[in-house]
Amino acid sequence: MRFLAAVVLALALYIPAAAPAGDAQSTLTRREAVAMSPNQLKTQILRQLSQALIEDQRPASGRDQPLFNVRYWIRPAAAERASVCQASFVTFTLDPRPEVQDATFFGQGLGAGTPVSLTGVEASNVFLVLPPGREENAPGVWPRGLRAQCAKLDPRKAGFFAAAGAHEAAQAAWLLARVQAAADRPEPGFAVVCPGGVEGRCLGLLRGALTRVEACPKSPGRSCVRLRVGTYEGEVTATWVADGLRIDRVEVRELALL
Repeated sequence: MRFLAAVVLALALYIPAAAPAGDAQSTLTRREAVAMSPNQLKTQILRQLSQALIEDQRPASGRDQPLFNVRYWIRPAAAERASVCQASFVTFTLDPRPEVQDATFFGQGLGAGTPVSLTGVEASNVFLVLPPGREENAPGVWPRGLRAQCAKLDPRKAGFFAAAGAHEAAQAAWLLARVQAAADRPEPGFAVVCPGGVEGRCLGLLRGALTRVEACPKSPGRSCVRLRVGTYEGEVTATWVADGLRIDRVEVRELALL
């Protein structure tokens, strides 16, 4: 993550010339990198990064405020886990230049014409688990054409979610699919704890797409994960058994909206 942030920061400070026509995707080998000067290698890396950037949203023109941040996506690619695509969300933070801030009273009077400069970069990884539809999409098997499938995705629309890594993303998608399937059964097969004010079955509140996956305290032989779906969160406790995970308990909570 630090390396990515450093490279993106360098990109903001130095944008190399556009790639020649027909060079849709630059490539690099270890031999070429070793033979290059530091500036040549930097130029090649930044060229590849500039090709991978996808603008998240254009800065609004109607607000009389300085430009404080610009957001980009890194084009999706295949993760190290079968059927998982990975992208990165990058935020460039900008602030008025020091001499501008010094000439104002606590920033008052700054507007859309205020000159700003880069002061920070934040990058986070997000994931998308492709639905298994073929034999080669089984867990642990690298599906054919995964790189091409991931590269075609638009990260602004595809439903990527935050997770610690590709393994955690795949496990969360597997658990949520089984929780959602259990919502239609009279007996889900595991304990269910509903939020206050909701009577009876509440697994249906977890229908929808994942937005975030977080770990929660676990004990030996057991796994615990929090799945955020819309305005609800499901804390799923599962036990490791011979053939994988078995869901023991799901606690559904309504998220506090700030």
